[in-house]
Amino acid sequence: MKKIALFLSTVALLMSVPMTSIAQAATHGTGVLTQTRYVRLFGELEAELLKIAEAHDGVRVDQMLASTFEVRKANGDVIPRADWIKQMMENPHPEHNRTISKLIVYEIGAHAVANFNISSTDKKRGLFVVDVWAPEIGQWVLRARIESDLPR
Repeated sequence: MKKIALFLSTVALLMSVPMTSIAQAATHGTGVLTQTRYVRLFGELEAELLKIAEAHDGVRVDQMLASTFEVRKANGDVIPRADWIKQMMENPHPEHNRTISKLIVYEIGAHAVANFNISSTDKKRGLFVVDVWAPEIGQWVLRARIESDLPR
């Protein structure tokens, strides 16, 4: 009889643990969003990259890119570093201020992966961008970029 009572007590105890977990309401997503250190840092770096490209500051753009930098487009095209810098410097509409939105940054080992939307002020053009940043000689450099056009 004692064995049955012990067995039933054990079963009741084991069943109460999952029931307690199920009964608790989820608390995810109810807090206030805060800007992380990385979101702030890479938001500033991404904004600086746009600003210096629009100012046609090829020297500073060159300093912000890793020597192995390349852009990969969603359609499979690859744009080498030198070609991308040339495209950025020849921007035909530098007066179209572009804005960065929906920035999220993931820390992966020594690298940081930033993904965000970048669009013209008039919202007629936009890109979804994934940038891979790496520390190099005491500063962050952009190692790779993946771009895809945003639907209009």
